[in-house]
Amino acid sequence: MIDLDRTMFFKARFEIEAPQGEDVLWSLVLSVRDWSLRKARRDGYSLPREMRFWSKLKSGEMLESPDGSVRLYAALHHGEFAQTWACQHVEDQRAPGCAPRRWITEVGFEGHSVDRGTVSIITMFSDMPGYIGPLQPAPKPNVPKLIASMLEKDRLVCTIDGCEFGLAPVEFLCSDAPGIHERLANPYREVPAIVISPTRAGECLIDPEVIASQLGPNATVFYTVDCGAIDALNAEFEDESLRCYGGAVRVYAPHPHFGILGDGFNHRFFSAADIRGQGAEYYMAILRRALAEDVLARDTSVRIEDVNRLNRNAGKELAFKCRAEQIQDMALDQVKEMLDEAEGLARLAEDECDAMREELRQSRQANHDLEARIAWLEHALDSQGGSAAEDGAATAIAGASELTIPAIARLFVSAFPDRIDFSERGWASLEDCRYEPRAFWSALHSMCTVLYPLYRDGAADKIGEFNRRSRFKFARGEGPQTRANSKFMREREDEYQGRRLFIEPHICSSVGDPNSPQFIRIYFNWDEETERLVIGDTKHLTNCTTRKL
Repeated sequence: MIDLDRTMFFKARFEIEAPQGEDVLWSLVLSVRDWSLRKARRDGYSLPREMRFWSKLKSGEMLESPDGSVRLYAALHHGEFAQTWACQHVEDQRAPGCAPRRWITEVGFEGHSVDRGTVSIITMFSDMPGYIGPLQPAPKPNVPKLIASMLEKDRLVCTIDGCEFGLAPVEFLCSDAPGIHERLANPYREVPAIVISPTRAGECLIDPEVIASQLGPNATVFYTVDCGAIDALNAEFEDESLRCYGGAVRVYAPHPHFGILGDGFNHRFFSAADIRGQGAEYYMAILRRALAEDVLARDTSVRIEDVNRLNRNAGKELAFKCRAEQIQDMALDQVKEMLDEAEGLARLAEDECDAMREELRQSRQANHDLEARIAWLEHALDSQGGSAAEDGAATAIAGASELTIPAIARLFVSAFPDRIDFSERGWASLEDCRYEPRAFWSALHSMCTVLYPLYRDGAADKIGEFNRRSRFKFARGEGPQTRANSKFMREREDEYQGRRLFIEPHICSSVGDPNSPQFIRIYFNWDEETERLVIGDTKHLTNCTTRKL
């Protein structure tokens, strides 16, 4: 369970359920995503935000920050009725003059059904072995923020012993004493319960908020500042050795047997005198180590190697089952015939693989040639300025008559993936686009090299700057009559990556005849989430002027 070069920082295990029968594993992955992205923003690195990358992580693929300092590994096993999944978040931390420290957070999931399962969380760290120098300061005890991410947004219902839990202690009154006793005495209780009694002055010698924030789901913390409430709880215990009073703290172990004489010795008791003598920090450190850090024989968790082992065993079982069924259903001569046929298929598959390898080699070569061509075109464009750059682009593409409008669009999205993209509607509009390719090329180039920097840098006069530096004209919106027509404005509503996009801004050519191949209209808007220019349509949308025509 414990890796020899690592120090255990925190471990926990509890049940999770997705509301309304939703996919509980996907809800867990979304919680990991929220937590990882918050860490990335706080620590100054980046991770992909798009859902498709996190869907791949759910399927067992890897995610990595650009500098490689943070990596997320995962593995997925499809069982007969549910899924088993494990994820490992690895982060390298550096501090000047100190040994590098690696933090590893492992999340394991055992599915019971589509909407229910058990999750385990382990956080460990290790300092670089053999480093001659000081170590980074010891981390302060806390509950990983991943658990807080799982508790927020009502995305998951997290329970221990059938009860929802939070990260705060439970304060009780006199009327709550029977219910608290019932929970303490439950022989099926899986996690320890801590009761903090008040002194006669109504003071708790160990801060319940602090100890709850250090233990999280590893224990349920009950407390009261009402002496009458603790007396009512103690009255529920027939065995006086099970009571807690006078500022003392008692840890009620899992699976209690209060009816057995002497069971009180199984539930650790810290007296008020001991707490005052040693200090509250001393006993909180004991509880943190024993309940949130130590790994016991009964503790179980799912790790990536466990999921990989399940996949290997499942593959072996499936292969063995298929083989056994074949042997039972066939005579020896039929088996020989089948093996001969299998050898022939294998040779055929090898031949097909060789052909596919050759095809792949040719495709890679063609791709290399295209990349070189793009680099040359970009160099030709960057070496010129303003409208002269666009003339250079038109000249460069003059010999590329085989490129269609959709091909030119894909070329620009590949060359400028951080500057321009198309919505689904935008891609679809390219199929019926009849623009002259050189004019369309110049329009996209102006958007990538002139308009994009204006949006990125927050230029005040985007229209003036763009119209001065480009042969095309930039309009930030429609006229007042068009805006007053709700039907026309609905044509300018679009969606990009699940977000609403209003494509009223557009660029246009100086040619006003829609039948001319030099006529250009490209409708777009700035997407704040991805910081790209997103094109939603390339045909002339209806306005009051076109309606009159």
